[in-house]
Amino acid sequence: MTTITRNRIIIDGTSLGRRKTGNETYIRGLLDGFEALNIKDSNLNISLITTEKHKDTRSQAFDWIEIPEGNFFSRNYLTIPSQLRSHKADIYHATYWTRWWDLHPPKVVMIHDISFVSFPEGFLRHERLFYASVVRQVAKAAAQIMTVSEYSKQNMIDHWKLPEDKITVTYNGIDSCFQSGISLQDRSSLYPDLAGKMGAGRNVESISQVAVNTGKMTAVGDQNPYILYVGNLHPRKNVARLLKAFVQLKRQEKIPHRLVIVGQQAWMTGDIFEVIRSHRLEDSVSFTGYISQNELVEWYQNACVMVYPSLFEGFGLPPLEAMACGCPVVASNTTSIPEVVGDAAILVDPESVDEIASGIWRLLKDENLRKSFSMRGLSRASKFSWRQCALRTLHVYDRLLWDKSK
Repeated sequence: MTTITRNRIIIDGTSLGRRKTGNETYIRGLLDGFEALNIKDSNLNISLITTEKHKDTRSQAFDWIEIPEGNFFSRNYLTIPSQLRSHKADIYHATYWTRWWDLHPPKVVMIHDISFVSFPEGFLRHERLFYASVVRQVAKAAAQIMTVSEYSKQNMIDHWKLPEDKITVTYNGIDSCFQSGISLQDRSSLYPDLAGKMGAGRNVESISQVAVNTGKMTAVGDQNPYILYVGNLHPRKNVARLLKAFVQLKRQEKIPHRLVIVGQQAWMTGDIFEVIRSHRLEDSVSFTGYISQNELVEWYQNACVMVYPSLFEGFGLPPLEAMACGCPVVASNTTSIPEVVGDAAILVDPESVDEIASGIWRLLKDENLRKSFSMRGLSRASKFSWRQCALRTLHVYDRLLWDKSK
């Protein structure tokens, strides 16, 4: 009986359980994609390095290697390399960080974006210098780089002079839980009659209090109509301008909506809270903090509009998630976002408060336009899957294993 040799791919899964939304979402989605491809029956043995922070069920389709939590440096530069040697990895699939001076095993490195180079004002000086120096060296030493958009790929080529064939684009996918639970006809009930009493929205206290005090979402449909933002509170996410656009709509168009902000506080967020204080928005803006994926789906499904005014993105997953849930989207016209959303969102200049407000108002006041963008969004979102991401990732592995065997 012939024994089939299975090549061992070890993936850095230490983001699992950390609520590091971008990296964790990518790893979770990639694993879902691998399972959809029945990876367990292939000639690859895929192992995940993880820590005790990963409390969720661990799929039997993969081997799991648990390491001590340690700190960033001990984990990436001592513990993981030791595991790669002891488990005789044929390829190591890292996210941003690995020992660039150690070329064995060959490294596949996912670099979502290089915002620390292209949007330096969003980082503290020491962070910016560290990231730019180390990630650049990792990219130079990697056998292959993967990234999430053509924009990010070109950005690395322009700044770091990397060869084009060294970078493979593997678009993110959308989890199957993101789907429209409301028909387009029923969605019309979410919108107040803006031609009638402009201040007629119900004054319910619970969005901010429930979200902040318990971390739970209850009875979204019982709340005032709301405009939704999803993303971390970080300078490049441009939340302060969104708040100013919201103020403009409140004053000029007398909209009854609340603004619901879903995401974790990152850093350099003082301008956000200054806008809220100076315009007395405490009763009109709600912060949910980190919420579960199922809760997020319901926020998308019941939102009047989802707004994503980011100044810089390597991909930008929230607009697609909103589209998959049938929610019309206003998004930035810059960096990777037009590549991702196509013609399925109203695109605005993120540096213009007037344009952000105008884009939102166009959707709030026009039912036919909302339905049109909801339908376009559903179609656009269907083009992105974790299965396709996993398939392109396997092609990268296969190329490296072939080169290694020659």
